[in-house]
Amino acid sequence: MRLSADGLHLGGTGSANAIDDYEEGTYTPVANGSGFSYSKQYGFYTKIGNIVHVSIWIEGSGGPNNGNAFQLSLPFPSKSDGNYRGGITGSWEDADFVGAFTEGRNRSHINHGTSYMEASFSWVDNGNWTSSGLLNSGAHGGWGYQGSGTYMTD
Repeated sequence: MRLSADGLHLGGTGSANAIDDYEEGTYTPVANGSGFSYSKQYGFYTKIGNIVHVSIWIEGSGGPNNGNAFQLSLPFPSKSDGNYRGGITGSWEDADFVGAFTEGRNRSHINHGTSYMEASFSWVDNGNWTSSGLLNSGAHGGWGYQGSGTYMTD
């Protein structure tokens, strides 16, 4: 570790080794769309350089019923590189999204250049894999998400 006039460096003095950003705080996670009501909205994050660790606890009901993928906000946009894709591990609760997913699932995905994560690609009840994410049309009766994970930003 070296402290110089141009900042703190780990493992060398080049710009690739500079600790150029550190931030920690809270944010209020929301579901994408209008008409949601919330009983819990807690978000915590730590950002070091382009790495963001986030912890989310959110519960709600209502919202649009337009068949879009169910999305929850993140504190920072994801990495814009077209090859980037991330995910956060967590648990969806009390969500019967479009009738095909009757239990909580354990993963969400984050596409490149977005400020949200989408509900997981998952197994449907018959044990088959599906590539259709969970949809907001099933969220009206109440839902919850608790999760944490790390993703990249620019």
